[in-house]
Amino acid sequence: MSLVKAPPEDRCDGTRFRAMVADASTLLACRARVVDALNVFPVPDGDTGTNMVSTMRAAVQAAEGSEGSGAGAVAEAVARGALMGAHGNSGAILSQYLRGLARGLEGCLEIDGPRLARALDAASSSAQCAVDRPVEGTMLTVARDAARAAADCARTDSSVERVLSAAAREAIESVERTRGALPVLQKANVVDAGALGLATILEGLSLSLRGEPLPLDVPSEPVRPAALDIQPDAYGYCTEFVIRGVDLDLAAIRSTLRMLGDSVVAIGDETTVRVHLHTFSPTRAIEYGTSLGAVDQIKVDDMQEQNRRLRECGHATDTSETCGLIVVTERGFADVFDRLGATRVIELADERPALSDQIARTVREIGPSQVVVLVAEESLAFSPEELTAPGGSPTVVMARDPARALTAALAFQAERSAQDNARAMQRAMVGIRTARVVRRDSAPDGERSTTGEIEGAVDGQVVARGTDVARVTLEVLDRLGAAECEVITLYPSEALARETTNALVARVRVAYSSQEVETIWCGQFSGLLYLACE
Repeated sequence: MSLVKAPPEDRCDGTRFRAMVADASTLLACRARVVDALNVFPVPDGDTGTNMVSTMRAAVQAAEGSEGSGAGAVAEAVARGALMGAHGNSGAILSQYLRGLARGLEGCLEIDGPRLARALDAASSSAQCAVDRPVEGTMLTVARDAARAAADCARTDSSVERVLSAAAREAIESVERTRGALPVLQKANVVDAGALGLATILEGLSLSLRGEPLPLDVPSEPVRPAALDIQPDAYGYCTEFVIRGVDLDLAAIRSTLRMLGDSVVAIGDETTVRVHLHTFSPTRAIEYGTSLGAVDQIKVDDMQEQNRRLRECGHATDTSETCGLIVVTERGFADVFDRLGATRVIELADERPALSDQIARTVREIGPSQVVVLVAEESLAFSPEELTAPGGSPTVVMARDPARALTAALAFQAERSAQDNARAMQRAMVGIRTARVVRRDSAPDGERSTTGEIEGAVDGQVVARGTDVARVTLEVLDRLGAAECEVITLYPSEALARETTNALVARVRVAYSSQEVETIWCGQFSGLLYLACE
């Protein structure tokens, strides 16, 4: 019996591309510990893989919520998600790489080989422009080499599968060449971490398109970080934030930030700029950002402390030393929290006593000595003592609803302590206003509600009723003060038809044209949708 290999794919549509991005993110997540361990440039803080995974997960989440079916529309959603979810120097550069890719695929319904080659070239150029002082022997080099290989292949072959395979193969070979490109890499005898991360993404895209299984082997033992072979130096603070304003000038922002630090990356457009830099004066950098507009998503990490912890532990991203996140939420949100990196997600189904036992059992199972339990239901108030497991009690963070809990989950970082995570997650929820829209199938005696009537509630109080979900939603948003917010997020249930949701989102965007309106698709839950304004 002979096996006949399927012919190579000539084109790739948006649905296929969306799945490819998800597979690439999965493969990168499996290699994150290895990438972290290679991280010695520009600062040996052991988080390159972790940051790139966080960025890719945000990109995947945005792609899954995108409305367009064409490859170009999906690529645009990927780029937007990566921009808003970028972490660290490597994540910021990756975000700009994906932005260039999206520009190269703009308006494209299906990707063929030549179009992909041009998009990979645009991605390489975009990433190069994002870095203040580009250096050879990094992910920028791999991006350029992969684009060149794709262009060479596309001259004689229009198959998107063969062009992507050529790019991925060259990326892997280019990674090995980075070993001798920089003195710090030569000294540690390692390849560049970011370069391996990008090559892994291209490999994942290629394997997914070919329909081949991903090599998801995770190292069973902690990986020794290359940073241990590098003499400690004086490091500042890895400082990140987002500026929202009008007529923002990327060149001018980079120029000013260059005087405050190095490893400067400023990406975005005239209204939204994500900033990353290494500086000894993070306050000055943030103050500069506030002089240009509203600043949020502020993140400041002491790189000296990160390097010290890395040396003391003697390994990179050992799961026994990281903080775990357990999310307790209603049915329909499990996949969303899983994509955000939750260690475990428990769907609300059992009564409270059984649920507390299930949480405590899960705390014991996942192993880390520090665990945050995020409860996305206001009526459930667990004490840490109820959930005690051998090794200590978890830290409990209460959220009013899943929409608020998702904001808290975005602030979680596994390398922080449970207490530090709890404080960051509580701060993240301070400025969030949420509401819920449901369909009443029945009405208790005495209540003014008819079967099938739609209700919108804020803080548990009904503020709007009607039969048109869009009209009720707009009334609720008005009560939330959405006109004064910057971002409006809709979390529709599968109970709401996709066509109805698309029409609803369109009406919200017309009514709130000055706000950024995002949609995050969820599974089936008890209501029609959640709303969040920030």
